[in-house]
Order: sequence, then C-alpha cells, then structure tokens
Amino acid sequence: MSTLEQDVHALQSQVRRQRRWNLGLGALVVVGGLMAATAERSVPDVIQAKKFEVVNEEGVAVVKIHSFQGGGVIWGFDKKRVPTFCVTTQTGTDGVSLGTVTTMNGRGQKLVELGVDKEMNGSVITKGGKGGTLVQLGSGPSGGAVTTKNGKGQTLVQLGSNKGGGSVTTKNGNGGTLVQITANSNGGAVTTQNGKGGSLVLIAADRNGGGAVLAQDAEGNIKATLP
Repeated sequence: MSTLEQDVHALQSQVRRQRRWNLGLGALVVVGGLMAATAERSVPDVIQAKKFEVVNEEGVAVVKIHSFQGGGVIWGFDKKRVPTFCVTTQTGTDGVSLGTVTTMNGRGQKLVELGVDKEMNGSVITKGGKGGTLVQLGSGPSGGAVTTKNGKGQTLVQLGSNKGGGSVTTKNGNGGTLVQITANSNGGAVTTQNGKGGSLVLIAADRNGGGAVLAQDAEGNIKATLP
C-alpha cells in the first residue's frame, strides 16, 4: 500500500469517528433539552420548612415565617431590622385557636392590635407611642362597646349598650363618672355626677310618659324636682 493510500485510509477513519462523535453529542443535547423542559414543567405541590425568610437587596430579612406555640407567626421588618407588624396564630389555655394582628411603629412599639378578648369576641385596640391604650373596640355584657382612654389606663368615654338600649358615659381621669346618657324601660335618661359616685342632676322620662328633672346635693339630698 502506497503512502497516498495510507493517508486516504487514515482520513476516512477520522471522518467516521467524527461522525460518531457528532451523533453522540446531538443525542446528549436532545436528552438534556427534554430533561430541562420536564424540570420546568414540574412544580412541587407543597414546600415545607420550619422557617422561611425573605431578604431585601442588602441581605436584611424583611419577612420571617415560622411556627410558635403550635401555631404560625409572620413577622415584617423594615430595613433597620425593626419589627413593623406581626400576625400570630396560637392556642389559648382552653385549647381554642386565637389569631392576632399587631402593627408597630419604627421603634417596635405596638400601635394597633386586632385579636380576641377573654369572651372569644373580636377586639381592636389602638395605643400611643408609649404603650398606653387610647381606643378600644370590643364587647360588653349587652353588646358592642367603644372605650377611649387617656393612655394611662383610665377610661374617659364609653359607648355601649345596656338592657334598655344605648349608653354613653364620660369620666374624669380618676375613673369617676361625670355624665351618663342611658335608656331604660321608661325612655331616655341623662345623669350628671360629681365624679365621686353622687348624682347631681337627673333628667329622664317617668312612668307616665312625661319628663322629670331631679336635682340633688353632693350628699344625695333632693333639692328640687320637676314636675
């Protein structure tokens, strides 16, 4: 065999090997594409973990989700890592699940609380920057109630209901009643007090359907009546 024939034979062998490599590489590309397409279409139904965190561009965790006392908790933070809101679900002492939502200011102090009271009724509480309650929406023995406070725990105004109907009560900073507007079996009534429990003036409807005015001194002695 001449040198030329040897060169031609070697070249043919190289071409055949190159064709085999090209076919194998093409098959790998096709299989890889099919696997990638299958992976893109496959979405997990449930993702489970004990804790999730969402971070911002600076790597600060701005949302945290985790479990607490048998329930779930969602925290929100600002870029300074100060909490701004919290959503919790936990189990009360009687085994009943309780849900609460709390918003906070930039110093982490509670401002608004949405939750459940001891009677398992809804409750909304707004607070000042120092933590004292300012307004409370809840329930009383006969129905809904709205209470305003001075931030130190003392009630200033109460709007609620009694067995006869609506009720409005204003108080001083020491808890003493000043004015009370209520409804009874005869009709409406307005009572002014001295803040120490003593009634001074009573304006109300009498049993006959007419109006009545009663004035008393601080000791409860009647001074004047109409009619």
